[in-house]
Amino acid sequence: MVDALSVHDSRDPHSIAAPRPLCFAGAQAEPPMEPNFAIMTLPYRNLQSHACTEGFRELADSLEGRVEILEAPPTFEQLIEAQRTIHQTEAYRAFETMGLFGHDQLSETLRSMLTQGAAYSEDQYQEALDIKHSLTAFFDNFFEDFDAILSPSASGEAPLLSEGHTGNPIFCTVWTLAGLPTLNLPILQGETGLPIGVQLIGRMRDDARLLRTAHWLMSELFDEGEA
Repeated sequence: MVDALSVHDSRDPHSIAAPRPLCFAGAQAEPPMEPNFAIMTLPYRNLQSHACTEGFRELADSLEGRVEILEAPPTFEQLIEAQRTIHQTEAYRAFETMGLFGHDQLSETLRSMLTQGAAYSEDQYQEALDIKHSLTAFFDNFFEDFDAILSPSASGEAPLLSEGHTGNPIFCTVWTLAGLPTLNLPILQGETGLPIGVQLIGRMRDDARLLRTAHWLMSELFDEGEA
């Protein structure tokens, strides 16, 4: 389905005429060699539940040396605020263009976000964009050595629908800001038996390689009874 939807459509001004990764072929392919993974110690790792932390430790052990634990660069502490600035500023501008800013039928949460977006200055927005662009070169070099990054998809197990939210999105923020493809595998388990997601992050525009790596990981863990 992704392969079909990503084909360039000359009638759509938002459709980009650029080569697309062949995702289905990637998901079916065998890697030329066993992939290498990185786990980055991110600034918000203290938010992880105990089950999440222990699950990732067991995951790293089960991959027998194919995982390297890396300390995230100090600049990563700026990324959360940069993503928030860009997200809220662009949301405000979009709603303002459509004439919907301040509309009384918007939820309180959305109205609050748009109000915050309106408060950012152009200098703050441009500074956040500069931080975003600096990530491109960093991750281009990073994925010369690693096939994927392993990270929690959220701080812990999936919340119940009755809680009215999908969990803290902070574990997706860096990868969203960097424009990297991600894939969630709900293969760990929390204290009450609900799943904890393992997020695989790959190189920009290399979704096929990410799917190939995820296929290898699932086969390695489950075919050999490691998880």
